[in-house]
Amino acid sequence: MNEAGEGIAKLERMTPDTFQRFIEWAYKGYYRAPAPSLDGKEISAEDNVREAVYNGNGGNGVDWEVAECETSRCPVSEPEPVPLAQPPSDIGLRKKATNGKQKYYEIWGETSVDRPPSPQKLLKESFINRKPTVRRTTIAIPPAAPNQNANENYVGVFLCHAQLYVFAEGYDIQELKTLALEELHATLAIFTLHRRRTADIIELLRYVYCNTTEPVWGGEELRAVLTQYIGFEMDTLMKDSNFRDIMIEDGGDMLADFMSMVARRIR
Repeated sequence: MNEAGEGIAKLERMTPDTFQRFIEWAYKGYYRAPAPSLDGKEISAEDNVREAVYNGNGGNGVDWEVAECETSRCPVSEPEPVPLAQPPSDIGLRKKATNGKQKYYEIWGETSVDRPPSPQKLLKESFINRKPTVRRTTIAIPPAAPNQNANENYVGVFLCHAQLYVFAEGYDIQELKTLALEELHATLAIFTLHRRRTADIIELLRYVYCNTTEPVWGGEELRAVLTQYIGFEMDTLMKDSNFRDIMIEDGGDMLADFMSMVARRIR
């Protein structure tokens, strides 16, 4: 191989940030995603403290000393491992009770009478309940943080996972590929899709469909995960004309994936 003779390895399709996270994963078994941006700037420790106070918890759980240290750009020690966040125990669909002919259904704490949950809710439940494999066994991975408001831009967060997935797929690094997929899924599962944040999802979809191939049947492929996400967020996404355009770009691969998913679910 040329690399052996030259002593240099050339890694294609990789940005400096992706390479940095690949090295972090190689040494630690996990990597850290970037913080979302807020109105064009990085969210600082001070922003996080103000957000904590605004949310009414008085900054509980915020390490004020570390926050001040990060703000002044002084060195900060390596964070302690954080256990994975567990989903609420009451997530799921179940028939709650029967009273004569009335049937009560409960999903995510919402109770309805004689009306089963909508297909979108069932799809979302299935998406949320996906079980991680690599992520579950790596307790040092910080849990994914939900977005707090519509000003938080998650393009960089989404793309860091997708880019690592594409790199790992290209070099057949299965454990990193699975971890990147599970990290992206964990973020999407708790991401509130505000109307003004549909562009974040569109950028993710465009990158994925330009850099991946068709999913393998039965495999945990990135396109399959995003197709399921589109299914339960379709109402919000369809209000964006750019999403309607991307559905038919490049021969309509995304639309074909979505229709295949719908067809399998109505059989």
